[in-house]
Amino acid sequence: MSRRRLVLSLGLIVLASTGLWALWVYIENWLPVSHVPYYLPCPEIFNMKLQYKGEKPLPPVTQAQYPQPRLTQHRPTELLTLTPWLAPIVSEGTFDPELLQHIYQPLNLSIGVTVFAVGKYTRFVQHFLESAEEFFMRGFQVHYYVFTHNPAAIPRVLLGPRRLLDIIPIHGYTHWEEISMRRMEAISRHIAKKAHQEVDYLFCLDVDMVFHNPWGPETLGDLVAAIHPGYFTVSRRQFPYERRQISTAFVAENEGDFYYGGAVFGGRVANVYEFTRGCHMAILADKANGIMAAWQEESHLNRRLITHKPSKVLSPEYLWDDRKPVPSSLKLIRFSTLLKDTNWLRS
Repeated sequence: MSRRRLVLSLGLIVLASTGLWALWVYIENWLPVSHVPYYLPCPEIFNMKLQYKGEKPLPPVTQAQYPQPRLTQHRPTELLTLTPWLAPIVSEGTFDPELLQHIYQPLNLSIGVTVFAVGKYTRFVQHFLESAEEFFMRGFQVHYYVFTHNPAAIPRVLLGPRRLLDIIPIHGYTHWEEISMRRMEAISRHIAKKAHQEVDYLFCLDVDMVFHNPWGPETLGDLVAAIHPGYFTVSRRQFPYERRQISTAFVAENEGDFYYGGAVFGGRVANVYEFTRGCHMAILADKANGIMAAWQEESHLNRRLITHKPSKVLSPEYLWDDRKPVPSSLKLIRFSTLLKDTNWLRS
């Protein structure tokens, strides 16, 4: 009798379990269930400016060519403040510089900067360094790494306290495309050899550019990229991605978020190492197949940023082109490329 009851009980348990499983499958497949993350930040939060009583504002910086930062409660109308993956898009008015200075300065961070001065581009080093000394990461320890084939051509610019300059000799190349393609390799090698012991964050910038306004800790992040000034108001279809499938930089029509400029990227030094090493390996694969991506390293940079999303995105005010009129959506320009004869420089 007890054996029958046991069998009957087990049968009822099996039937109940089967019924519950069937009910769950029905709900999962047929009812409109949506999964919402428990935390969804409101974009307006990123535009709030925190005020501290009794603290004096930073003295204004004067600059004739470009407008300077102004306190504002309104974000630029044509710029987003968040990416679809909830990474902040940094632009004037989306952060409080004084608050960030108070947060980051006690951490005693060291910030590295790489630039390449090869061929006639050595003439831009002095202007780059002088403007960086005025505007880049003021109050922080900064380590400049200048890669050049001609160390004697690099000027000795007077640097402030806690600002260091290393000149790293590299091979000269006859074609500018080869110089561009070798940059990822040189950066990753130098990080592995030395820079990982010297800096916490590293920015990789173009030398033929100049700082016009403060560039501070608002740009620090695990992996940081800047929106290209030529493509921040156009549709994705107009992005100049590499479209040939034979290339490792290939981007399909339904892929991509922003088009990023190759002149500005950075992040934690370990992340920059992995990023540049990954791009270098992709470039080598293309070279083995006898192909060069449409925009050399910038094409590979954009391909990798699709699968390795940046944790912070910089608006075009951190990467402007002086040949373009400044739109009203940009409240100021912090870093821009100089007007120059590119064909002569690359000859």
